[in-house]
Amino acid sequence: MTKNPNISMRSVRDVEVRGKRVVLRADLNEPISVDGTVTDIFRLERALMTIEYLSSCGAKIIIISHLGRNGNTLAPIAMALAKITTIPISFCAEPFNDENCRNAVATLRNGECILLENIRRESGEDANDSEFAEQIALYGDVFVNDAFADSHRAHASIVGVTEFLPSYAGLLMEEEVRNLSQAVTPPANSIAILGGAKWETKLQLIRALLERYSLVCIGGALANDLLRARGYAVGISVISNFVLPEDLVHNENLIAPVDLLVTSSRGERQCDVKDVSENERIVDIGKQTVKVWGESITQAPFVVWNGPLGIYEGGHVEGTQGIAKALELAKGNSVIGGGDTLAAIRAIGFKSYDHSNIFLSTGGGAMLQFIADGTLPGIEPLCVIGRP
Repeated sequence: MTKNPNISMRSVRDVEVRGKRVVLRADLNEPISVDGTVTDIFRLERALMTIEYLSSCGAKIIIISHLGRNGNTLAPIAMALAKITTIPISFCAEPFNDENCRNAVATLRNGECILLENIRRESGEDANDSEFAEQIALYGDVFVNDAFADSHRAHASIVGVTEFLPSYAGLLMEEEVRNLSQAVTPPANSIAILGGAKWETKLQLIRALLERYSLVCIGGALANDLLRARGYAVGISVISNFVLPEDLVHNENLIAPVDLLVTSSRGERQCDVKDVSENERIVDIGKQTVKVWGESITQAPFVVWNGPLGIYEGGHVEGTQGIAKALELAKGNSVIGGGDTLAAIRAIGFKSYDHSNIFLSTGGGAMLQFIADGTLPGIEPLCVIGRP
């Protein structure tokens, strides 16, 4: 059910915000170390684009965001955000609709910003409760959604609030939609790369990619399942119980690795896909795979990539980083997304602003759903005329 990729959204640039309270839904969900410090600021840096724009226009900015799945406090995020901007940013650690929270918002001056505590601590958020969405709306005169990475979820602070306030797309949201629309309708001979796991959740996407892309290269645990379905031994590798449809197993445009990095009690080794022993575990794509895929990537007019190609949490990132280096040499445009993917390539100094033809998306699941459907629940209420 792919929608029109040429989505026309109401932009934050189109509304006068001086002196107005702007409820800004941002994605500030960053990894936090055991000592409570933020270990990556990529999403914070991207969120600043809209925050600083609104501040320069004299808005009073109320930022709503979340952190993790367990209601963790946004206090470390507030501290990290304050370090990378000169905009006055305060933090309200009180519950969402607490009197102290309301008073803190009421005292904001033009250009100032306050970050409210984790919105997912509130039961009405995930449920998209209408009464809770109306409470959110009471904080502002205007709503701006800049949280592309969360817009695949129909939550109160993403979708519900748009019923009560004039709603606009933030600058990052506009960038995400513009760049990812290329992935919805790519030029001929484009390549898709997909890593990670869970065939059952990615089946629809993979079918959509195969319809639009010349090659769909599969890595990560997804590749383990594909190799097993094609009759190769995978040893003690991570696999699922999902049974791959026969038409995909035999699809020549669905590309599995040609070699692998495997580990066992004897250590690591590179091997052909035909040579995995029963006591070995596949942990990454191999060097020959990087070379073969890389040669195709450098010639492709467009590449979309989501998901690490090895076991990222185990430190197996060489394959992922090798593909990133190939993309740096590519002549066409590319879009890369997924938190673990970006963390792996940023570790080798990969920065999209060094490459005008490469866009790093803040979205993981949102990116994949947008590519499959051409829209997201959080985007539809921002559209100029009805739904895209």
